[in-house]
Amino acid sequence: MPAMKLLPAALLGMLACLNPALAAEAPAPTGAAPAATATVPDAADAASAATDDAPPLPVYMVTRIKLTGTDFTQVVFFRHHAITTMEACEAERQAGLSTGWNHFSRYYLKTLKGISYKVEYRCVESKQDFAFWRQGVPLDNFYLVRTKDGQLEVLPQRNFFACRDALQAGGAAETVDAFCAISSQAIVQKPAEPAIPAAASQ
Repeated sequence: MPAMKLLPAALLGMLACLNPALAAEAPAPTGAAPAATATVPDAADAASAATDDAPPLPVYMVTRIKLTGTDFTQVVFFRHHAITTMEACEAERQAGLSTGWNHFSRYYLKTLKGISYKVEYRCVESKQDFAFWRQGVPLDNFYLVRTKDGQLEVLPQRNFFACRDALQAGGAAETVDAFCAISSQAIVQKPAEPAIPAAASQ
């Protein structure tokens, strides 16, 4: 952010805050308006302002499909342009469990026809982005998935066994909020911020 240009009156007010004697000795500017009181934001205010200006995190519905009687678990990361808040995601989840989905599709479950499985859903905010789910894309991504406190963390793994080792190394048993799974969706790297061109020489 460019530095704010201080008028002499405002500068005088800031000097007065630092040393009242300076204000007493300095002559008042002729015809100048009364100096406004300068307020310097503290670190907490600056952090709050930065948080307010930050764009909202993407909202995903994490779908965990576990085949009954096996260790096989698949994960799907659903995202829709109409679902931008946790409240909207939760409303969609409730609709899907009762009357029917409004935005997300359960078409992927047709590939499991004739197989016994259990499906669980979690609404989360994510600092990571994922490729859209597509039919026919190979399941070649192994992930350690965590969804605690509504925050998604996905850690790529070499294979299922490496994922189980990583999960157990932290002393945690597999739960709906921490599990190993295979997925057809790759983690998408966010594009870098465009470079700001240097000002042309005068």
